[in-house]
Amino acid sequence: MDARGFILKSRTPSNYLLPMAIFAIPFGSISVETGLANLSAPNILIVLTFVAFGCVEYRRKSIGLTKPQVAVIALLILLLFQQSVSTLIHSGSPRRVVTFGGYLLFTIAIFLYVDSERDLHSLLHAAFLSAVLISILTIIHIVVLYPNGFPFGDKYRGARAVAGITIPFQRSLGVDMTYGAFGMYVMVATPYYAYIGLKKRAKGCLLGVATVLFAVLLSQSRSTWAVAGVATAIVILGYLIRRRKAYFREMGIAAGVIGIFLSPLVVQILIKIRPDTFFSRISQYRSGVEIAKSFPVFGVGFGNLRQFYQGPHDIHNGFVNLTARTGIPSLLLVLGIWVIVLMFLLRGMHVSDKRYAIAIALFASICAVFVESNFQPGFTKTTWVVLALALSTDQLQSNQTQNSMPTSG
Repeated sequence: MDARGFILKSRTPSNYLLPMAIFAIPFGSISVETGLANLSAPNILIVLTFVAFGCVEYRRKSIGLTKPQVAVIALLILLLFQQSVSTLIHSGSPRRVVTFGGYLLFTIAIFLYVDSERDLHSLLHAAFLSAVLISILTIIHIVVLYPNGFPFGDKYRGARAVAGITIPFQRSLGVDMTYGAFGMYVMVATPYYAYIGLKKRAKGCLLGVATVLFAVLLSQSRSTWAVAGVATAIVILGYLIRRRKAYFREMGIAAGVIGIFLSPLVVQILIKIRPDTFFSRISQYRSGVEIAKSFPVFGVGFGNLRQFYQGPHDIHNGFVNLTARTGIPSLLLVLGIWVIVLMFLLRGMHVSDKRYAIAIALFASICAVFVESNFQPGFTKTTWVVLALALSTDQLQSNQTQNSMPTSG
């Protein structure tokens, strides 16, 4: 067994750094401000993990990455370079560049860490446990401790009415993080454990999934409800189709076709529920597109957007926001990364039941994060965690192929 394999399989302390970093993401607000970056538990653990597994690769005298992973890292480096040039040209804030550098390290650390299904499961398990924990804290904060709540929880933002039905609880969060970040993070591993719960009738998994979805219902906006609904639908349809019964496949195809034709009606209903929010978002998107058209190559730089955009809120679309700040090349690089990840995630997904479960669940997670990114002002650690985990499945397939090759002698 090679050096990296020995360290991974022997479960040395360094092997727990990355699961701990992923588990600690929701608690990153507990930090020390340094100006360029926050010294928080997840950030420190990310750097330590990168150094630890970088040393392992150095001892092996080779880099254990697949070609798609190398391609994604190259695109991320180009994206970091694009953002750095934009920041220098427009005298923008270097803080976001440093933050994105951290995302790059996080992605590489995940690529280096995942060498087997066991490694991937350990990261998904850490994310799911953390999602259940912050969901429980949120439920207690909203249902049990109102009106005082946890001292580290969010303020209460009032009850909401949907289609004439008032939810009898105040919207809030039991942890100190943004609503968009919460909605993205709980979708990292929840689809996987929803699939496993359905397949194995695992009551513990299903209870954890139900806890997360209930917290989403109590705390999140309609966009995140839609995100959770999309992820749930993908998992259920994927589970039914995998059962190899023809009528389930036909049901899945029929549901997809019906969904396509009904989607305009659903959009109209959502617009009627909150037309002011819809038209406000459309105004934001138009402003972002106009800024990108005026500064197509390098954008306006981080920290300078408000000089060109006077709306009451930030541009709540991660793709449009990034393009306005750092130019159209940044958008193309990001979209290229998403395309590569999806291509290699779905490649060979039917090889085995385990491979299919991971692929369909991470596909649901990617769809959830992608949709949520269109309602949030930027990308978070969660975005790159999901993409890195998804592309790590190609590493698993490469390793299985090598292990199945006959040896001479």
